[in-house]
Amino acid sequence: MFLQLGEEVYLYALQALHTIGATQVMDIIKSAYGCIKHLGEDERLAELWDIPKFLTVEEEQHLDALDQQFWNNEDQIAEKAYAYYHEKLNMMSL
Repeated sequence: MFLQLGEEVYLYALQALHTIGATQVMDIIKSAYGCIKHLGEDERLAELWDIPKFLTVEEEQHLDALDQQFWNNEDQIAEKAYAYYHEKLNMMSL
């Protein structure tokens, strides 16, 4: 159930990242979701924070590496989002 609710948010996030051209972050998010997707129908999950209990060591390590890649911010998502919406909304510079 928790992953089903999160899947909608996941899809919106991918759409937004695609829209602003943040393909590296899109790939990171897709890969991270792939680590937990198999738990989508797992009845052992009582709450969202149960997910780590059922990950393999390899999945945990992969998620840690992806987390580091995300925080390195090589895709510059804030800047890309600003540039996209600045142009899209035809906003004047401050």
